[in-house]
Amino acid sequence: MAYADSSNMFLDSQGTLFVAGTKGGFLGQEWIENYKTMGIPLIGKMLGISSDYSIEENERYKQIDDFIKAHPGQVKNMVGHSKGSAVIDVWMKNHPEFEGKTRLYATPYEDVLGKEAYKDHLNTFNLVRNAEYEGEYWKNPAEKWLEDKVVDGLTSFLGLDKVKGMKERNELRLTTTTDPATILDTSAEREGDPNWLQNAAKGFGHDYHYIADRRQGFEGDGSGLNKSDRVAGFDPNYRVPVTTAPIDNTVKTTWDTQPFNPFGITNTPETKKESE
Repeated sequence: MAYADSSNMFLDSQGTLFVAGTKGGFLGQEWIENYKTMGIPLIGKMLGISSDYSIEENERYKQIDDFIKAHPGQVKNMVGHSKGSAVIDVWMKNHPEFEGKTRLYATPYEDVLGKEAYKDHLNTFNLVRNAEYEGEYWKNPAEKWLEDKVVDGLTSFLGLDKVKGMKERNELRLTTTTDPATILDTSAEREGDPNWLQNAAKGFGHDYHYIADRRQGFEGDGSGLNKSDRVAGFDPNYRVPVTTAPIDNTVKTTWDTQPFNPFGITNTPETKKESE
């Protein structure tokens, strides 16, 4: 629905804002914008040239910002794909006051060493370790002091003290193992698409359908196909009673309306039959 709408966004009845990725061909306006705000800076970094991304200048970023300002309090969570994911990530970093969660599909993102994932693991480790010490008063305080020094030293040495994990930012990035756009993001959780060869025409793993079918919006907890995480009566993710605001997920984007079409090829019934 977000891809089909001219606004590139769709707000569902539960307060989740879905944001579309890039539309059009490689020479279209949106792709040219991608080259300027993300592509050229990335090439510069790979060549050792200091270069900053300028995603805030992306039109999709402005659309999200304007939409949220025009609908105060209505956007509870966000889901994006590709460019939509990239701009959501930057918008979240610039607006720490937003308390919602984000689920990002196929995000062009640079975290080669996977530091954000390691930071999440470190935070979990520290929570467990601190809880153990608080629950066992007989332990020598000097032991914890020494452990703290070792952990802090390693954290600083690895540069994790300057990194925020995905969980800290209420963000989850999801991708497939064959997506070329996410090759520099080793923190992202990867799903192995068993039909990757059949789905190659949809973007060589960059398509969102397989991931979304498994973890659609905020309906699933990741343990199965659309397994609901909405408890009866109230879901803190949405802050609204589920009995009064049901969501209709019967509308699915088909292959015929798949927006990723960089070469501008039109799918006629004949070409679809041949591809099948």
